[in-house]
Amino acid sequence: MREAITLKISRGREPGREFSFAQRRQSIIIGRQNDCIVRLPDMKVSRHHCELDIEIDPPRIRIRDLGSLNGTYINGALVGRRDLEMEVDNNFIEMRDGDRLGIGSACELLLSIPADEAIPEIAGYKAVAFLGRGGTGKVWHVRREADGADFALKMVDVRGRINRNDQLRFVRGARLAEQLTHPHIVCQEAYKIGEDKATYHIVQEYCRGGNIYNLMKRFTSPLPIEMATHIILQVLDALDYAHHVSLYRDDGRIKIGLVHRDITPGNILLMDDSGQPTAKIGDFGLSKLFELTDSTAPDNLITPTGTGDFAGTPDFTPAVQIKNYRKAKPEVDVWAAAAVFYFMLTGCPPKDLSYAEKWKLALLEKAIPIRKRNSEIPIRLAKVIDAALVEEPIIGCQSARELKERIEAACSKRLSRRHGGAQRVHERTEGSD
Repeated sequence: MREAITLKISRGREPGREFSFAQRRQSIIIGRQNDCIVRLPDMKVSRHHCELDIEIDPPRIRIRDLGSLNGTYINGALVGRRDLEMEVDNNFIEMRDGDRLGIGSACELLLSIPADEAIPEIAGYKAVAFLGRGGTGKVWHVRREADGADFALKMVDVRGRINRNDQLRFVRGARLAEQLTHPHIVCQEAYKIGEDKATYHIVQEYCRGGNIYNLMKRFTSPLPIEMATHIILQVLDALDYAHHVSLYRDDGRIKIGLVHRDITPGNILLMDDSGQPTAKIGDFGLSKLFELTDSTAPDNLITPTGTGDFAGTPDFTPAVQIKNYRKAKPEVDVWAAAAVFYFMLTGCPPKDLSYAEKWKLALLEKAIPIRKRNSEIPIRLAKVIDAALVEEPIIGCQSARELKERIEAACSKRLSRRHGGAQRVHERTEGSD
């Protein structure tokens, strides 16, 4: 059985009742309405009272009030209420293990996050610190005993903990990652299956700067335009490489290109926390091979996920990927990269998916123009980002290289100033001004 995060009613109706959450990423609505995942049938609870965002890459639990009448509290402190006129989109509050979540005066729930397991023992490496949980495994900071070099260890014990599809994703991601060599993709050091055939280990490059979420938390606001641009150009350069790289399948056949399918702030890691950090894309465990010459043919796909089995993150997933996950093409990564850029510049995802059933809303909602969220964004750059987030009839930018060139053209003066005029100024491309 998977470890689960739980909310237990400690005061109010049905004391002792527990709500458990074990999925990789969930948006939980608490309220008295029938569509709420945590339903509390009390008139002092608003229909949609508050939203709990649970992420496990790394573990992160946040709460925000949804304009409730009687307020939302953490450990007795008011964090949101309708009459406070708080901006909902920017009002997520971090929660920790043992926090008491008050839903008005109606009830109180106790948050419980499972304790981490014992420190792993891996031959040749010594564990330094636990970093967090990913979609299919736990991640540790480890040190190689031979030379003291730092690495990240991703490990999964499959015995009764994950299903067969998760195992296949993990193994496939490791095999593909071994073939990737790019300065902005996390480098894999070693891949090993335990002697008991039940434990999978991946030792990879250690990114001490954390991820985009960690970086934005340090800034407590949207990132400066220059920093966000510096990061996203590196990401797009890596995607352009991944979408065209030649890879070998297990049967020895060559396939061209790799689609990540889960580009999010949590999967963009940083080597440092300087003003111009080196960014690297991590976790290709959700990737699949595609062949540009005939990408619609079923026998060209390596897809361990069955029909209807979906993975990804709704805030950073285009509708076309939700509709047909198995045949996702490179442009879904380009859309997601544009969504991450938007997030870095505004602190908000492009779509307003505030309420229950985020996946359904992601199919229906359109991206909100970025200058409505941050009027400081230059008009030329805003037009590029808004165009890249168009989804109908097709995604606005079809390649990572195209989006990279459009961003560079829109920011050419800024980039030239930052590099003392040495930065090459690209020609304008259609839609970049």
